[in-house]
Amino acid sequence: MTGILKKPKFIKFFLILLCSLFFYSFSVQAIGVRPLVIDLEVSPGATEEFEITLTPSDEVEIVNLSFYRPIQVNTGALLYQEADRESYPVLNWIQLEENRVEMGPGENKVIRGRVTAPFAAEGTHTVVIMVEPEVEETERGVTFKIRYAVRVNIKIDRPGLRPRGELLSLEFLKEDVEYPQINVLFRNISKLYYETSAEATLRNEQGRLIQRIELKPPAAWQSGSSSTTIYPGAEVFFTGGITEPLYPGDYQLRVFFRYANGMQLIEKREIRVEEGIGIDQHFKALRIQPENISLELRPGAASSQLIEIENLSNEEVHLFVSGRDIEPDYPHSIYGKIEIQMRGEQEMLLPPYGKKRLVATFRAPGDLAAGAYYGYLDFVQPVAEDRAELYSVDLEVISGRDELAAEAEILSLYPAEEIFSVEILNKGKGPLYPEGRLFLKDGEGRIVKEIGLSLQEGMEKILPGKSGLMLGIEEDIPAGSYTAEVNIYEAGQSIVKKEYVMEVN
Repeated sequence: MTGILKKPKFIKFFLILLCSLFFYSFSVQAIGVRPLVIDLEVSPGATEEFEITLTPSDEVEIVNLSFYRPIQVNTGALLYQEADRESYPVLNWIQLEENRVEMGPGENKVIRGRVTAPFAAEGTHTVVIMVEPEVEETERGVTFKIRYAVRVNIKIDRPGLRPRGELLSLEFLKEDVEYPQINVLFRNISKLYYETSAEATLRNEQGRLIQRIELKPPAAWQSGSSSTTIYPGAEVFFTGGITEPLYPGDYQLRVFFRYANGMQLIEKREIRVEEGIGIDQHFKALRIQPENISLELRPGAASSQLIEIENLSNEEVHLFVSGRDIEPDYPHSIYGKIEIQMRGEQEMLLPPYGKKRLVATFRAPGDLAAGAYYGYLDFVQPVAEDRAELYSVDLEVISGRDELAAEAEILSLYPAEEIFSVEILNKGKGPLYPEGRLFLKDGEGRIVKEIGLSLQEGMEKILPGKSGLMLGIEEDIPAGSYTAEVNIYEAGQSIVKKEYVMEVN
């Protein structure tokens, strides 16, 4: 059996929707709205103008525009609450030329507005303009009303205004849960909103890395986003599960929060496990080889890879095969550039201790641009009605390696106790294998300490467009003021350097 690898179709939902058409007539009220996000930088006392363009449907439309305020709940999601100028004073800064417009077919309408910031204002503020067509009741059937939330982000800068955050709580939950959970409550204590991402590492008593755990708010887990915007004053839970078995003993949990393009918080916690956790239920029923596939392809070329699946259990295993992106809309997705054909069953039953083989053929188009492309090949084993085991093979295809120049940006340097962490962004088109040195210099420019930097355990490279942490450890640094010079190399060649001023207490 040969076929193009595709994502599964939701046939059941489609049939239900199709059957319902025999009993109901549908009316959909929809218009086009652009842009959906307006970013304004306004000086205190100044006025900035903006425009919203409405594109009608094929009928005469009456459209209402009303003001809402965003409320961020601790899941990270945004709720929109209708507001007035008394309950939400920011609305006093914003004016629209029209709040209700009538539009004819094919007639675009531009709504103009302006924002005037008070002299005492500062920080970032968000107003939501809800664009909503009026809907007439139908005699029979269902009418869908589609409304659009246009976010107007107002940034008012002042000297000394900077992003700040704090960790309110860190919990390690192992009771009444299938997998141990890490829950961290983060609060934005500044007047600015900013992007935030987080992860944790768990190490045993010998310092061996047990697992790196991605931490995200529930809303981000649902949407697949890799970072979350935290609004001023909001408190948001970041959660992640530990899937590796934990044997009795002491562990060190370290949490890393990165926010506002350069700020970082690190929290450390000692964990004691009295009884083993997940030792039995974490038994992996399958062995899949290879664990990763890395190929180099010229434009127009193809290559095949054998994949062997072995059932290690004494029970029959039901298995599905599908493709998955690194994250939604990842610009270096393998599935957006490379055709992947599977020869073999993409849904299979493996007998006890049985083996099966698949052949994956990777075919590059003739116009493939030089770069590196990534994704996953997932093998999903349902084990209960609401739970499945996931086995993933990492995929990498590189084209034109000689044309891929290493390019990186140093986003931040954060010293915490004896650990120095440097966040690096890969700005190139290929994978980055960085090495680094951190030089601490005194006031006269003499090098006091030289600290080696390497990617944190569990990460061997940084994918294009992604960032990673490089860590260095140094004790017994004398108190004082230093210039920290960060140098990043690949293959022995310097690719970026940056200096910071820091204090050691």
